[in-house]
Amino acid sequence: MLLAAVCAGMLADSLIYASSFNALTVRYSDDEFRQMDFGGEIYDLSKLAKAWDTDFGSVAAAFLADSAGKQKIAGNFTKERFIAVKNHLFRREYEEFCEASKIYNNILECLEVFPVAEADAMTFGDSFGGERTFGGKRKHEGTDIMPPSNERGVYPVVSVCGGTVENVGWLTLGGYRIGIRSDTGIYFYYAHLQSYAGDFKPGDRVKAGEILGLMGDSGYGAEGTVGEFDVHLHFGIYFSDKSGNEISVNPYPYLLYLKEIP
Repeated sequence: MLLAAVCAGMLADSLIYASSFNALTVRYSDDEFRQMDFGGEIYDLSKLAKAWDTDFGSVAAAFLADSAGKQKIAGNFTKERFIAVKNHLFRREYEEFCEASKIYNNILECLEVFPVAEADAMTFGDSFGGERTFGGKRKHEGTDIMPPSNERGVYPVVSVCGGTVENVGWLTLGGYRIGIRSDTGIYFYYAHLQSYAGDFKPGDRVKAGEILGLMGDSGYGAEGTVGEFDVHLHFGIYFSDKSGNEISVNPYPYLLYLKEIP
């Protein structure tokens, strides 16, 4: 009878957690993991983590592996459910769960400010992974933040976090761009600037909210090229895999979070 009870429990466990999905495994090339498909629930999940006295990354990883995550409704994710899902993942996907949690934590912990000063006036959609053709067929590795008017050199672009300047200057695809590495190891990419706010160079420290430059439409040609597309900020988020490769993830849900935080 004891064996029967154990087997029944194992069967119930497998049925309850059938919603776990492979993208939780941190395969750095997986589109499903890189999509960061939280919907608009990151802010609510961060509040749950605080209320439950745990880290955001664990809550986020468990949420995405649970049916509540598939529905994108944080309000349906209870503490009891979180503990049960986390324990299940500890048994089945311990290393993957810990790695995913670490990435989620490293991104969220450094985010403080929306990347454009006039946040309420900006619009953006979930364009990560969309097709691009300039310079060859490729996928869009960021989110385009659009201003209310198509005017270059008007809207200040600011650093979302404290960190260190890692790259600055012209790129054919990105125009005048700047890359900031957060203290948690996440790389933030700001592209198509009209101009810089200072004489930035690699190694310089910046603060969260510090003006990096003005939004523009530079890029898609030789240095100084403008006018090939509407004025906007291309905002990217990258983390390094175990081999040191930079892997892009979807900024969209984190931008929604930054719009919500006080």
